[in-house]
Amino acid sequence: MRIRTIIVATLTAGAAVASWSGSASAGGGCLHGTPPSEGGGTVVEMIDACFTPTVLHVDPGATVTFVNRDGMNHQVAGVGDTWGSFTELVPGERVTYTFETDGVYLYSCYLHPGMVGAVVAGSGAGSG
Repeated sequence: MRIRTIIVATLTAGAAVASWSGSASAGGGCLHGTPPSEGGGTVVEMIDACFTPTVLHVDPGATVTFVNRDGMNHQVAGVGDTWGSFTELVPGERVTYTFETDGVYLYSCYLHPGMVGAVVAGSGAGSG
């Protein structure tokens, strides 16, 4: 529960900063303020300028596929440029990343301020 609270607080803070920049209304991991969602599995979809689920729980070593099912380009860029890419994914395109160690991996779409998410590998207690 503590990790979930930290993740939601971080996503909300990131969305708030994005909304203060005047670039877009933001919140909850989506460009337009949809509440965050949690899930398991190994797929994150980009739909309606949202990462769905907003928080994905995986085992360490899992490979996650990010799929752009939206009508616009998106990016999957790890916060602090620690993983991911600024390469734009066109509609229908996908990219995969492997999360080897326990940790919380925050990411965003720099094209759409407020569009943020997290992958929690294992307990989330590692450095990620």
